Amino acid sequence: MGIDPLLLCNSYPFPFIRGVAEQLPFAGDSFDVVTAVESIDHFADPARSVQEMTRCLAPGGVLFVFAVDGSAHGPAYSRRQARYSVSEDEVHMRDYSVEDLTRLLEGRFEKLDVDKEDGYVAAWGWKKIRSR
Repeated sequence: MGIDPLLLCNSYPFPFIRGVAEQLPFAGDSFDVVTAVESIDHFADPARSVQEMTRCLAPGGVLFVFAVDGSAHGPAYSRRQARYSVSEDEVHMRDYSVEDLTRLLEGRFEKLDVDKEDGYVAAWGWKKIRSR
């Protein structure tokens, strides 16, 4: 299941609905895996979005967040940008560092791994903490 505020593509290989990450239209504890791949840097309210993604994640589930590394505006970033016809400035709201994603996700999972490589930052959260 996917969510997109614009639904510009109609050829997704799985069901997609119109919506925003800050207000997910799913019941709590609905998904074993929740991902935000190259999207969190486009969210208007990342903290609220993470709260919603965590709410929808089932106990024992996994959250995966993948974003552009804000400190890597070098060759890797340039290679990535060259692949797109839309200017990054038109849709990109913020960059993320390892520290940024760690702050955004800490305290929500029993185990959190955040790392960076080749212009990206990736975070894995396992087993959400029930208090959120």
